[in-house]
Amino acid sequence: MEILIFFLLLVFFFWTIFWFIALIKKEKFPENRKKYFLKKLDEIKKYNDFEKKILNYDKILDQVLKEKKYSWTLWEKMKKFWQNFLNQNEIWFAHKMRNQIAHEVNPKISEKDFLKAEKIFLREIKNMME
Repeated sequence: MEILIFFLLLVFFFWTIFWFIALIKKEKFPENRKKYFLKKLDEIKKYNDFEKKILNYDKILDQVLKEKKYSWTLWEKMKKFWQNFLNQNEIWFAHKMRNQIAHEVNPKISEKDFLKAEKIFLREIKNMME
């Protein structure tokens, strides 16, 4: 009987710790910062230069992850946050496009891919701030 009570207390203890950690992880994104980043996203949408748009969306992604207490290189932040992205393959596609723009001379990227990456960045960044 004592073993059963001990086991139940142990289960309750670990369940409580798990619930507490889950509650902490769901910390609400600060409303004033959310407004700031949404304003920045709207400004970036108005750019005519697709490459400049993608580079700046990636910077916003980095800043939002930093706000969520992920502080390393963007790739390391993305790995830590990986399971929270709505679509990991798509955010990776968008980030690789940013790398292509940043590191290649005259990258060959279609307008269709630029628009796809823009859509991905907007969706994922907004999701991170929920």
